[in-house]
Amino acid sequence: MRDTQRYTAEVMRTLAAMRSPALVLPEPDYIDELPQAVPVALHQGAPLADVATDMLKYSTNLTAEVLGLTATKARTGAVPADLAASAAEMSAWAQGIGMTESHLVDHSGLGPESRVTARDMTQMLHHVGVDGPLWPLLKHVDLYDKQGKAEPFELRAKTGTLNFASCLVGYIRRPAKTPLIFAILTAEPERRAAIPPGHEESPPGSRGWTTRSRALQYDLIRLWSDKA
Repeated sequence: MRDTQRYTAEVMRTLAAMRSPALVLPEPDYIDELPQAVPVALHQGAPLADVATDMLKYSTNLTAEVLGLTATKARTGAVPADLAASAAEMSAWAQGIGMTESHLVDHSGLGPESRVTARDMTQMLHHVGVDGPLWPLLKHVDLYDKQGKAEPFELRAKTGTLNFASCLVGYIRRPAKTPLIFAILTAEPERRAAIPPGHEESPPGSRGWTTRSRALQYDLIRLWSDKA
């Protein structure tokens, strides 16, 4: 959470108000230093690999932000001043591995000022390597031909979907052939910009557009896997 104190206080007040009878808590006060306390319970979180796998599978934006902030602290040894400062550190790291065309303002990719190119995405995937730590974390995507037979390759990828924007990036492993790295980014900025206020959740035409975009991406995967 970006403001853990406020969020925790609001959750506690909401839960208390849901009791029967309701318990009305006062407005929260915020402190700078925690008082002396004795731990009464400890919950150990899941391993990082499991957290990252779920994040990539379900596109959990909050998890992406927290992982990015945590990575910045691990790299610099200091807590970043804010999300923008952490994103700037990630942009610097990206530049160092050859992602020279990208600019990131957060770790989820939701910031409209963020920019990344297909070339840079493939550069990052190549830097990590098809046999690197990212492969087992990516979602396994099952593809079938028109006869319902499984395609003769293994696809591990990350999808990304916004209104009139869709992407697919990842790796392809093929029997007796060289693995492939790919990044497909599709978008129609003019249609995104023209979404009427109040229709952001499901603007007219977006569902069909996404379906056609995804079909195009998978057709490209089949073509590359067969011909490349």
